[in-house]
Amino acid sequence: MQRIITAITAAALCTGVAVAAEAQGTAPDSALLAQGKQLVTTVCAACHTEQPPAKLAPPLAHVSHRYRMQLEGDRDAALERIVAWIKAPAKEKSLMPPMAIERFGLMAPLPLPDEQLRAAAAYVWSLSEGKHGMGMGHRR
Repeated sequence: MQRIITAITAAALCTGVAVAAEAQGTAPDSALLAQGKQLVTTVCAACHTEQPPAKLAPPLAHVSHRYRMQLEGDRDAALERIVAWIKAPAKEKSLMPPMAIERFGLMAPLPLPDEQLRAAAAYVWSLSEGKHGMGMGHRR
């Protein structure tokens, strides 16, 4: 049931995000981040917070920090991995600590266009910029 609700919500919200992206044409990075933030706050926020404490899923700043550390700051690799995860979450693909999967389980896949997922991934990545020393339970 949760997957159905998530899919319906995502589909309904896709229309607005797609229209905004189309109106802006080829968007510079700031527009990409704005689109990503819109998607994160309208879809992802049902389960994720941006900062601690956690809701039903890990805080996105922690996800961002973990991907940044695991992929040694490679933004393109991180965005690719985040998009792949959102499309088809699997324990084997997770870069999060095993305890995160044990605590929160796997999220339902979100059937959104790659452009929207990449915008959301770019926004998530931005949440840990300038916070390279942040630990999983500590905020700067």
